[in-house]
Amino acid sequence: MAKKLFAAALLVSAAIATSPGVQAQAPNQSNVNPKVFGKTYGEWSAEWWKWAFSVPADKNPVVDPNGEFCDENQPDGKVWFLAGSFGVPNVQRKCTIPRNRALFYPLVNTTWIDCPGTTDETTPDDEVRSILARFTAAGDNACQLRSTLDGVDVSSLQILTVRTQSPNFTITLPEINIASAFCNPALPAGETGRAISEGYWIMLPPLSPGKHVLTLHGAGCSPTEKDPAVLDRFFETGVTYELIVRDRGKEDDHGKED
Repeated sequence: MAKKLFAAALLVSAAIATSPGVQAQAPNQSNVNPKVFGKTYGEWSAEWWKWAFSVPADKNPVVDPNGEFCDENQPDGKVWFLAGSFGVPNVQRKCTIPRNRALFYPLVNTTWIDCPGTTDETTPDDEVRSILARFTAAGDNACQLRSTLDGVDVSSLQILTVRTQSPNFTITLPEINIASAFCNPALPAGETGRAISEGYWIMLPPLSPGKHVLTLHGAGCSPTEKDPAVLDRFFETGVTYELIVRDRGKEDDHGKED
């Protein structure tokens, strides 16, 4: 079980473990699960994971070094997904996005996917959810959660950072995918078994046309042996996006006027 969850942690925006005494902190944080564009943040988080895992590894936005693939498999509608990184800080990406799209992205997130033929498949939902909650609640956990827009902390813009769990969902994996090391043997292409996720998420309202700079940052921290009040950062992820929001009248990335 521990080995499986460690593998999961390698595939998230920040790795987190468990130990008493440390609390994740995010400015303007909320545990409420509001609805935006017809879905709760938890439901949007499931859609984000489906998107992140659906793109082949060679052009996946999560491992994209410069933003070249930020538009891969983006959904139609009102929301555009942005990816963090696999534990790599100071990633610089450029991305052109359609106007009138809200931006949905994680600061720290983790997911569970049942490995076929293992006890995962018989583990009750409430136990899986308890395990996930320990990864983002009290313990050696998410820390230094922050996001800025054009140099201003998004919390000062009255934008929530929402901690939430997803409903149960499944993911359709391509042949060459970023989940290959999640299970042993590797998950095959096609539909996975049960998946559940938890994380800290931001839904940024649509930006004005033109250029913007968006940053997202998260880390994993653990208390030091000598002084539990002092934290060691054992994991860090951070991305700076140079965004260009297309002006009115131009086509979006799916060839439709929006």
